[in-house]
Amino acid sequence: MEATVESYKAQLARRLKNDPPKRKGERTRERFKLATARVLERTGYHAMRVSDITKAAKSSDGSFYMYFKDKKDVALTVLREFLEGMQLVGTNQAGRGHGPFDSIHYANASWIETVRANAGLMRSVFQMSDEDGDFSRLVHSTNRAWYERVARSVVKNHPDGSVDPSAALFAVWALGSMMDEIMRRVVVYPDTDFVDFLEKAAPEADDLAKALSVIWFRVLYPGLDLPSGLEGLAKSLTALEFKPRETTRGQA
Repeated sequence: MEATVESYKAQLARRLKNDPPKRKGERTRERFKLATARVLERTGYHAMRVSDITKAAKSSDGSFYMYFKDKKDVALTVLREFLEGMQLVGTNQAGRGHGPFDSIHYANASWIETVRANAGLMRSVFQMSDEDGDFSRLVHSTNRAWYERVARSVVKNHPDGSVDPSAALFAVWALGSMMDEIMRRVVVYPDTDFVDFLEKAAPEADDLAKALSVIWFRVLYPGLDLPSGLEGLAKSLTALEFKPRETTRGQA
């Protein structure tokens, strides 16, 4: 799969160019949001100043304060909309494919590409979560809504009733947390040792997506066969099987 994800700042710029608000005040507000997204992507929330935003928007501080209280106000506005957009992308990707593995693969590939395209904004999400309790709760509720949708899909794909909904939700929650941590180490706050490892083991974004999808699939669908034709790290992971240890006669 070749996933192509447009960055959020590029989406804002395209929307402002192709479908600008009719009212001048609304257009000015959108320009401040675009400028904020660009500064957040470049510097992160903590280092951002109102003067950085107004310079990027080619406007004045006085004009900025007509629309937003301070840098936190505009950052929260932009990051909330960014999270909403990410949730829509995940929802659209989750149902794609011809089977459980394809659906998992498409969703994971989309997530990886979205984080790569918005590394600075993702860093700002972490920073804002540490500072604002309401925003932190929004991030958690957004994640939970996604986990619940995936868990329901897993239960539905086991029509024999063999999967407990709570177990499915916990498994998806754990796997989703794994994805967050891996992308944090690869893109948001790079762990150079891990990045170097992946450059050899999974050099392309889709290589990583498929490898992670093997882990998801093995946990969520242990009775189903993985697709043939996997390569690289994903293929190596298919060789990992969790079998009970054989005991010799006389052992407890």
